[in-house]
Amino acid sequence: MKKFVFLFLGFFSVVFAQELILSSVIKIYKTGEVYNYSTPWAAPRHVDSSGSGCIIENNRILTNAHVVDGAVYLELKKANNPRRYAAKVEHINHAFDLAIITPLEDEFFENTTALRLGELPLVQDTVLACGYPAGGNELAITKGQVSRIEYMEYVHSQAYLLACQIDAPTNPGNSGGPILSLDGSILGIAMQSNPDLQNTGHMVPVTLIKNFLITIDQQKQNTLIEPGIHYQKMIHSDLKQAFGLLHYNTGILITRIELMSCFFPYLQPRDILLEIDHVPILDDGSIQFRKTEFLPFLHLIKEKRIHDSIHLKILRSGQVEDLLVPLTHDLFNQELIPSNKPTTPPSYFVYAGLVFQPLDLNYIQTGLMRELKQLSKLLKYVDKYQSDKKKQVVLLSKVLSHTSTKGYHDIRHEEVTKINGYAIDELKDVPKAFENNPHFFHIIETKSGLQCILNAQESLQAHFDILKQYHIHQDRSDDLLD
Repeated sequence: MKKFVFLFLGFFSVVFAQELILSSVIKIYKTGEVYNYSTPWAAPRHVDSSGSGCIIENNRILTNAHVVDGAVYLELKKANNPRRYAAKVEHINHAFDLAIITPLEDEFFENTTALRLGELPLVQDTVLACGYPAGGNELAITKGQVSRIEYMEYVHSQAYLLACQIDAPTNPGNSGGPILSLDGSILGIAMQSNPDLQNTGHMVPVTLIKNFLITIDQQKQNTLIEPGIHYQKMIHSDLKQAFGLLHYNTGILITRIELMSCFFPYLQPRDILLEIDHVPILDDGSIQFRKTEFLPFLHLIKEKRIHDSIHLKILRSGQVEDLLVPLTHDLFNQELIPSNKPTTPPSYFVYAGLVFQPLDLNYIQTGLMRELKQLSKLLKYVDKYQSDKKKQVVLLSKVLSHTSTKGYHDIRHEEVTKINGYAIDELKDVPKAFENNPHFFHIIETKSGLQCILNAQESLQAHFDILKQYHIHQDRSDDLLD
């Protein structure tokens, strides 16, 4: 019989572990694509990686979004069977870092067991981390405890969400594997670790897993409620007195609401937010979650789904008001600097050696260490959201060297405001501005005041030479071909 790695089993019997865990926890093999944002027209590199997953009800396999993101080919392997089965991604939620994958052959589920979903654990509850960490091919089970439950940034999506920290180490390859209670129910899915801390890992809690599955089953929009509410804590007694809060105990001061937020028509600056769904908001912006646990008030919003409604109690100009806010849309992925991944095909447009790209985190990370000074001026757009007009920050990222572009070769990372008199509010405006220009010159204007001027006829002739010289097979990304 195959030898399996069992680091700790504790109260969990070996027989029960073999029958349940070995028949439900699987290894995932991925061949994925990774793009280079400094040469956005180049074909992606293909990279092999592996992760973990587990079988849940309805013949579904649950894992992390980042385990399968960018996959061009997936294979699954059960613990007790060397055969690999091809698979596909069925559903993915990047915000929650969760995905459902499906084998292409139903026989994969023969002699397997579906794990059931449990409840959110308590701090110091014993857990079992199951998966296929790097450094070996066999299933590993590690015993640990829940050390804290709090909001944190998910590395994959940069979303600020509920997570559980455990003292069972989760290494590369563990991602997507289940974190189980001693009775074998799923408490969460391993997702990330902190390289600065030893013997720690973080998991997506079961509450988010249930939310994810409900959106699939009810065919609701699979997204995250990002409210776009800015606030000030009201800890100082003078601040509370000035706004008449002393009679109402606790609350927070609303300072700004993003224009595109579904809360914008309802909340106003200088409102005092007292309660959400009848739960009091404390002066530091927290809520009492369980007996001895506190979470940010945003938790009450982020556990909702699109098309739900939420009840707010506010203090406005000395009067208490009740508001019912329909959650019609969210702001997640509506940032001016979106948090794309290297697996996301880059958008670009090349004209006569001028390379135009939208600003996103991939772009910044590609050149940050080499050109920190030039890129730092663009960081002001972090945490800014799109508006009706401004959808993207469009950059003249660089100019390809050619006799027709001589004198402009050192231009890099310039924010474009106008081309040929047309305002540039998103990348798709750029080709239109060139194609609709009847004048002798093309004039590109940037926010810094720089101007790039090209003879329209000569630049068109140079355009195709430059594409050939730099092996650029098409002058724009696929998303601009429509």
